[in-house]
Amino acid sequence: MRVQRQLDHFELLEQLGIGGMGTVYRALDRNLGRHVALKLLQREHSQNPDFNEQFAREAAITASINHPYVVKVFSTGQDHGRVYIAMELVGHGSLDELLEKEGKLTEEEVLATGIQIAQGLNAALQRGLIHRDIKPGNILFADRHTAKIVDFGLAVLMENAGTVMGEVWGTPAYVAPEKLDSQPEDVRSDIYSLGAALFHALAGVPPCKLDTNQMSELLEAKRQLPSLAAVNREVTEGTAFAIDKALKFAPADRFQTYGEMIKALEYAQRELAAARERRAKGAKLQPKALVLAGAALAVVAGLAVTFWLKPSGPATGEAGEEVMTGSGSGADRKYQAARMLLAGSDATKAAAAFRALEKLPDVPQPRLNWISVHAGLAEFLGGRSEEGRAEFAKIAERGPFSTDPTEQRLAEFFVGLAKLAASETAVTPATVEALKPEGEECIALLVCGMKDWALKDYENAAVLLERFGTATAALPAKAAWVGEYKALAAPIVADFAACSAASKEAAAASTLPDYEKALASVEAARAKLRHPAALGARLEPLAADLRMKIVMAKNGQASRLAALGQADLKVLAELKPKLLGLCGLMRYNDALTIARAASVQTESAKKVLASMVLKTEWLARFKATLINDIATVGYLDPLVKKPNQLIPGGVRRASEIQVEVVSQFGSVPVPWTEVSRECIMAMGVSFLRQARTADKVADRQWLLGVYALYEGKDAEGRDLLIQAARGKDDYRQQLGYFIGIAESL
Repeated sequence: MRVQRQLDHFELLEQLGIGGMGTVYRALDRNLGRHVALKLLQREHSQNPDFNEQFAREAAITASINHPYVVKVFSTGQDHGRVYIAMELVGHGSLDELLEKEGKLTEEEVLATGIQIAQGLNAALQRGLIHRDIKPGNILFADRHTAKIVDFGLAVLMENAGTVMGEVWGTPAYVAPEKLDSQPEDVRSDIYSLGAALFHALAGVPPCKLDTNQMSELLEAKRQLPSLAAVNREVTEGTAFAIDKALKFAPADRFQTYGEMIKALEYAQRELAAARERRAKGAKLQPKALVLAGAALAVVAGLAVTFWLKPSGPATGEAGEEVMTGSGSGADRKYQAARMLLAGSDATKAAAAFRALEKLPDVPQPRLNWISVHAGLAEFLGGRSEEGRAEFAKIAERGPFSTDPTEQRLAEFFVGLAKLAASETAVTPATVEALKPEGEECIALLVCGMKDWALKDYENAAVLLERFGTATAALPAKAAWVGEYKALAAPIVADFAACSAASKEAAAASTLPDYEKALASVEAARAKLRHPAALGARLEPLAADLRMKIVMAKNGQASRLAALGQADLKVLAELKPKLLGLCGLMRYNDALTIARAASVQTESAKKVLASMVLKTEWLARFKATLINDIATVGYLDPLVKKPNQLIPGGVRRASEIQVEVVSQFGSVPVPWTEVSRECIMAMGVSFLRQARTADKVADRQWLLGVYALYEGKDAEGRDLLIQAARGKDDYRQQLGYFIGIAESL
């Protein structure tokens, strides 16, 4: 588009593009006789002080950065009511335009571009800024070999980044998943976006191509991104490693600094150059030289395999016997003996044997991590969840055992598995699948399945262990040793399948013959259980319930209902003090688990139980919101500890068990049970302002009101619930759970 217009001392020559806030023109600076890129605030926003302020802010931010790979800002001004920024004219288009024209770039070009842009962004970070909108359209080229980052219009100070949540800016294909989930963002979010842009440049398509604006769908798509090597098989291992690491779903798994990312990209550059040099030399070899080189490579490869097997996971077959037992050390033989104990389900002896191996001096990596994995697995198999988690905590504390890109996948696998297995909660199958275990890594399914079994989360355990059995059916020879543990998982899977089938039959029974048949199935399943202590407790109530139903069916409907009602009253009478006791200790999640596990038969009892479950769930959500708010913004007022003891310094961290006060003497942990209820109320009130919408405010008021009522603060609780109901219609119906409040509306 051609224009002829004078603005201040600039002559506008040609429109280059339109952005969210302004239009960019190629212009001639008549004072200095040079061409510039002139960005004008959109006319419809010119009278809006907020847009003017943000536009001016972009200019000030970008002008403060002086770096060869950041587009330079020359000046700012205003003329005819239009605010403008005069910038360096970068005349060879954007990466977006280049990809539209060529499809994708060469590996050398992408690595060079990635290093340059990372260096430019790092310069901005030194001024305390994160960009927040990195995408191919904001990467410009001064020439084919010089890239520059532009458009800091959405940038924020790093110190304020944690508070920029709730509203997602940026292009969905390149935005980091934590921004979609309204989590705090930081430099690692920009690293993700840069990795996504480089992935696009190498693969010809963005890593996430989902055509939707639904946050949940985008988030799930980003959880399952393909590896770069799967999309472009020609890229070298070093490049694929660098891009894939930048695109890890969890920020903690990505590069933590631009320095780390630049080192990885530079390493990939060197490896790419070396590989091409080797190929060039190889093309010049004579046939005899090729034969000699092939023989030498075969020897080196053999040595490499032997070297790999020694410190890696346990091997089987001839090679495994040679490395592990035949010519191996006494430690190797003890390792195999411990594995045999584990495979034979002797969990206690196996755990002791692996712990003894851990204590040996100079155990190489990754062998030490494999020993700890087996020790933790043995503890889980024996039902000792705390001891098992402690073993995996050791791996997490060690961190990645290697920075060599060829070992990086295994190093990251150990850390990822350790975090899952060391956590206090059960592990879902989706979380394990996020590790994308391959080969010997499928032991993660067994480990997490056994952990869930030890924690009595039988549903998740059965799914994980069944998937483990499936995975072991197609293992490569190197990972065949994992298949030796199938016998650990199979009985548990069979037990759960039998229990589930009997439970479904009992639930479907509705007549006397059905009840009698279901009872026979339940008792037969219980008699066949390999682990009766675990699932037997599930089948016994089913059998008792079926016996009662049989009696009722024989004695008539009236007797049946009466008996059910009495049984339900007993269940509720026993449940109530348990819930009160746990809630009094602020163990709301434990109380919720017990409430959800309770079972009643009559409609009246079901309504009472549903009310108990819902109120306990609200209390659990109140505490979870409080913990998240403390982690996000902190609580700066003094903590009040029972009885009326002030602890100054502010609360910065919290967990299910305690809060941590940062004082001049260090971090002071205070259990939730010792924090005064008035102080907890004050925290909840102070965090109401964190809500960004009327609905969010109502949600927080409702949860705080439920907590206040539970703690006997009737007036405060009543007022908060009424405010919430007035702010959000959904809560008007919920007021019925609190007698006497609904009439106040």
